[in-house]
Amino acid sequence: MNVESAIDRLIDGLHETARPRVWSLIVTVLGDQVTPRGGVIQLSALQQIMGGLRIEENAVRTALSRLVKDGLVERLKEGRTSSYQLSSANKAEFDAASRKIYGWDRPPWDGYFSLALFPGGTNGNGSPDARAMRKMGFGPLMQGVYLKPGPNPDCTLPAPGVTLSSQTDNADEAYDLARTAFGLDDLAAQYHDLFEAFSSLDATGSEILRPERALTARTLLVHNWRRIALRDPELPVGLLPKDWAGFKARDRVKKLYLRLLELSETALDALGVGSAPDPEFLRTRFD
Repeated sequence: MNVESAIDRLIDGLHETARPRVWSLIVTVLGDQVTPRGGVIQLSALQQIMGGLRIEENAVRTALSRLVKDGLVERLKEGRTSSYQLSSANKAEFDAASRKIYGWDRPPWDGYFSLALFPGGTNGNGSPDARAMRKMGFGPLMQGVYLKPGPNPDCTLPAPGVTLSSQTDNADEAYDLARTAFGLDDLAAQYHDLFEAFSSLDATGSEILRPERALTARTLLVHNWRRIALRDPELPVGLLPKDWAGFKARDRVKKLYLRLLELSETALDALGVGSAPDPEFLRTRFD
């Protein structure tokens, strides 16, 4: 399979299972491609990028309206020209997401787990908000019990409960606990699927791509990676098996990103998207 066919198959995959989440694709473009170039992109340029993914102009406008209404994107108007950027009000949230997407911040693990116990949660009353617990780094081990790597944390729980510490030096036991609390089997399957989905693009060798097609491939790559990376609880390496699917997937993403980088930046230049960023900044994104 040549590289053009590989990209077409990836676009087919975007449209196969369900209607593409256009708003999420736009956030990917704004975060990965536009922010390093000053943060602002004209509507016409954004529509061209999305057109490479077979997303219609009206769908882009509809998604942008939703993003602006939700406060995630800001619209800038100059005469009859509309431009967009990620909302400055959510900069801290976007920065945190960027660190998860491109970074590799895995804390060391000393064999300790923190447990948060909610007596009322065992009978359905007084259960903590699961989303709030996830933000604090806890995963549900069983009803009324949440687990987090590390010693007993100094934190305020979202419901009446207590925290305590437990230690284990049994690697298999530790992984089983983490697998249950953080759904690692499902996460590993998602990483494996991403690895396989981009295997055809990785196997096409050094064929020369048109810049706009390199940009399309880069958008698909980062979008698929971003959706999984933001769900990853970023557990310490010591809690993961040596053959963890996330390691292989990240290596493939980094390799392809670097391969697509120069040509995709050329396409952004042609679209008039801001000014070219520091090449070294982009090359070291996944370091």
